[in-house]
Amino acid sequence: MFFYSSLFSTEELHKGIYMTSWVAGSQKGTELLKKVKENNLDAIVIDMKDATGYVVYDSDLDFVDKLGSEEIRIKDKKLEDILNYCKTNDIRTIARIVVAKYPVLTKYDNHKFAVFDKSTNKPSEWVDLFSFEVQDYNIDIATELVEKGFDEINFDYLRFPDKR
Repeated sequence: MFFYSSLFSTEELHKGIYMTSWVAGSQKGTELLKKVKENNLDAIVIDMKDATGYVVYDSDLDFVDKLGSEEIRIKDKKLEDILNYCKTNDIRTIARIVVAKYPVLTKYDNHKFAVFDKSTNKPSEWVDLFSFEVQDYNIDIATELVEKGFDEINFDYLRFPDKR
């Protein structure tokens, strides 16, 4: 899948691909990464926390351990290799973090962070984005990914409930 992104100014246009964490962590991901450079693309988006609610790399965050929300699909060495290859080849790395749909977090502490369906009074798979704890948690994940070497963070899938 190709995307076009205007980052920080209208003069800076990037063309690249999107990879799921499953693909990025596989041999197919390595092959696709080489094709990025071969086809004069200069960016790659990789899911690092997707809509399943799992953090897909080896995180050092205590809350990830507490939630049990780590499902390593991209091993440390593989992620390091991806980021090094991209840096060497001037490919912008963008970590995608799904924010609002987070089934793992909605089950935590008696659904403390879940948005409830008003008609059924049951918790959904969506977290309350007004919660500072939810915001801080996503920021902590983003900070950790920047420290690992990502150039940019894409906070994706932001959803706020309607009045139903």
